[in-house]
Amino acid sequence: MKYSTFKFYLTQLCLIVLIFPLFARADSPPTFNKIVIFGDSLTDNGNLFLHDAGILPKSPPYFNGRFSNGDVWTDSLDLYFQAKRHIVSENYALGGETVIYHSPIEGFVPYTLSASVQGYLFSAYFQDKSHVLYIIWIGANDYVEGATDLDQLSTNVVNQISDTIQHLIDLGAENFLVINLPDVAATPYGRIQEKREVLATLTRLHNKKLSSAILKFQRDHKNLIIHEFDMNHFFVELMEKPDTYNKQFNVNITDTQSSCWNGGYTLHALAIRPEEVNIPFANGRVDFDRDQLAALISKVPDLAVVYRAMESYSLGLIACENPDEFVFWDHVHPTRVVHKIISNLIIDYINQYYHAQ
Repeated sequence: MKYSTFKFYLTQLCLIVLIFPLFARADSPPTFNKIVIFGDSLTDNGNLFLHDAGILPKSPPYFNGRFSNGDVWTDSLDLYFQAKRHIVSENYALGGETVIYHSPIEGFVPYTLSASVQGYLFSAYFQDKSHVLYIIWIGANDYVEGATDLDQLSTNVVNQISDTIQHLIDLGAENFLVINLPDVAATPYGRIQEKREVLATLTRLHNKKLSSAILKFQRDHKNLIIHEFDMNHFFVELMEKPDTYNKQFNVNITDTQSSCWNGGYTLHALAIRPEEVNIPFANGRVDFDRDQLAALISKVPDLAVVYRAMESYSLGLIACENPDEFVFWDHVHPTRVVHKIISNLIIDYINQYYHAQ
C-alpha cells in the first residue's frame, strides 16, 4: 500500500473516531450520575434542623431533624442509588420553604426555591449539569395561608418553578423530575380550616398549571427528559384505598384521617406567644432572635404544627402507640411508613423513565 493511500485511510479512520461520539450522543437519551433535590419539609432530610441550631424539628418526638417519626423519602432514595448505582444525591430542601418570596410579616419564613438553587449553584456553577437529575417538589407552603386571588397566586408559583427549570436548562441541565402537590385541604390541618375549599382550589390550579408547564418544556426541548410524578393521585388513592398499598408494600395503614400526634391541636393552638418559646441558640447559627423566630412559628402552619408537637411532648403527651398505621404523623406531615412508600414509588419511576450512567 502506498504511503499516500495509507495516509488517506488513516485520516478517514480518525474522522470516524472523532465524529461517531457526536452522532451517538445525539441519538442517545440524557443520562444522570448525580441527583440534586429541592423542596420543603416533605423533602427536608435535616437541613432546617442544622440551619436553625437544632430548634425545629427537635428529636424526640421528631426523628433526626426530619419532619416525621423516621426517615423521609429522600433518605431511602439516597441509600438506594448509592448502593445500586454509586450515585450520590444532594438535598437542598428546607422546612417552611416557599417558591416565591412572601414577607415574614405575613407569616412566612424567608427561605425560597430561588435561594436554594443559588446556594447550589454557588458551589456547582462550573460543574457539568447535563448528567444531574434535578428533583423538585415544592409549593404547599405558598398556599397554606390561602389567598384572595387564587388564579394569580398559583400562576406566580408555577411560573417561578418554570423559571427555575429554565435557568438550570440554560446552564446545561437535561434531566428533571417535578412532583405535583397532594391536596393540602385533605390533611388533618386542612380539614379543620374555614378556607378548606380555597386550599383545595389552590392545589387543583397549581397541579393543572404545573402539568401544562411541563408539557411545554417537553415540546420545546427535544433533548430534555422531564416528567411529572403525580403525588396527588397517590395520596388520593392512599386515602381512599389504603389496602391497595398495604398489600403491595406489606404495611398496615388503617387511619387515613387523623394524625398520630392528636393532642390539643386546634386553630387556637397555633397562637404562640413569643414569651412561650425558650429555646437555646448556638454560635449565632440562627437567622432570627428568639422573639422573631417565635413570631414566625406562630404564623407559619407548617412550623407551628411541629412546634406544638414538640411542646406537647415536653409536657408529657405521648404519640399514638401505632404510628405505622397512620398516614399522618402530625397534622401536616406523613409518617415514616408513607415516606417509605413514596420513596419506593419514585425510585421505580426514575428507573422507568430516566437513564443512570
